[in-house]
Amino acid sequence: KLWLDTDFEMRLTDTAGEDWFVTKSTSTGSGERLLDSTTLAADATIMSFTSIPGTYRHLKFVAKLRGSGGARDSVLRLNGDTTAIYYFNVGQISGAGVASAYNSTGASGIQFGYVPTNTGAQDEANFFAMHSAEIPFYTDTTTIRTVQCFQGFLIDFPDTGGMYTRTGGGAYRSVEPITQIDLVLTDTTASFLSGSRVDLYGL
Repeated sequence: KLWLDTDFEMRLTDTAGEDWFVTKSTSTGSGERLLDSTTLAADATIMSFTSIPGTYRHLKFVAKLRGSGGARDSVLRLNGDTTAIYYFNVGQISGAGVASAYNSTGASGIQFGYVPTNTGAQDEANFFAMHSAEIPFYTDTTTIRTVQCFQGFLIDFPDTGGMYTRTGGGAYRSVEPITQIDLVLTDTTASFLSGSRVDLYGL
């Protein structure tokens, strides 16, 4: 029989299960493919992907996040590295058109995005902030790792807030292939709430 295996290779197999031929892909990656997905069934202080395969050109992740207590921002860390070799810049525009920006060098992670809390004005059922980010050429050992982030969210909803958008970028001063991604909160006493989800894709 002629069939497509889980590595997107075409195989011709006889009745005894022996391969007559296998077509090997000449490209790294095969379009966008979901590699892993994590949805919290209980609150957690970290969301992680480990043992990321090196068979794609780029990584993309999409998240919906909500936090407890003083949770305000999420931080992206790569390869389990917490040393101060990260850099990031964030630009934000409010619903009223007011722009703000901030920058950090020598940080212990890359600012990934705003996380609404379950207290005060934002204690609203089903209220999550949406995030997306890409890590281009995540296995290229000649290139410092960079991350491109985008986010849309409501703040202090439904009382006094409005819609915000954020764009940002960051760098991880390393050329090691990315095999692990961790998301943590800037408030180390807070947690990601149940229902928070992150999907990881290979491109």
